[in-house]
Amino acid sequence: MHSTIKVVDRKNDLRTLGDSLELKNAAENKASNIVEVDLSFNQLDNIEALDVFPSLKILLLDHNNLTSLQSFPSLPRLETLSLSYNGIRGQDNLLINLSQKFPALKNLNLMKNPVNPMFDSEEKYAEFRATVKIWIPTLQTLDGTDFSQNMDDIRKKQKEVEAQKSQALKSAGGSKKALETIPEERKEWKGGASGQKNVAQEDILSDLKKKKQGASAAGGSTYQFNQRAYKKYHSTRSLVERILKSHSEGNRFIRNEDL
Repeated sequence: MHSTIKVVDRKNDLRTLGDSLELKNAAENKASNIVEVDLSFNQLDNIEALDVFPSLKILLLDHNNLTSLQSFPSLPRLETLSLSYNGIRGQDNLLINLSQKFPALKNLNLMKNPVNPMFDSEEKYAEFRATVKIWIPTLQTLDGTDFSQNMDDIRKKQKEVEAQKSQALKSAGGSKKALETIPEERKEWKGGASGQKNVAQEDILSDLKKKKQGASAAGGSTYQFNQRAYKKYHSTRSLVERILKSHSEGNRFIRNEDL
């Protein structure tokens, strides 16, 4: 019996999942045992084939070219999702995908994405945190910090946001294409024999049709540092130091080099 394991393929300039030999090997030989996947510091903009890992609990995708969660498959056991330094926009679309695809989500990192106003203003960030928490009730931390300082905002916005959520989900209900996962017959990651189409091959073929995206395309808008907002949610120690010394199991997914 295989023990639970993780797959790490960082800083390899991956443009598609099919470019990762580590990932393909894991998918072919031990897919059901993979609990953590780290594909940070690559150039990925589509990760739909990751639902070949049904036990996945931790997914790290910092520093990639992701602009939305449209390509994400449903991952019912996922607890930690780190997406810092991407180009994710569109709050409504983000929240709909998060709530529909990751029902067990506990820890979410969205630092340095256009959708996240952390470095814009304290008020906007507090409102953003409250909104995300109401949409995702299972969430325990956002950007490495719990919601203990946001309870007043959450209570004030509860009814309003829940009404907006209900309407948004109702409107998106008929649009299941936005939330589709891979059809069952495409989920199996089959080696790659000549003439046999598989998920990895289709991913590569699709990618060849796209122009190479530069780092600026993933970065999105310019960020302005807001000292008041930063101090409210972060101590004088670095975020990494504080998280590493914390007893919270859910805060361990941010690394020094990711900030």
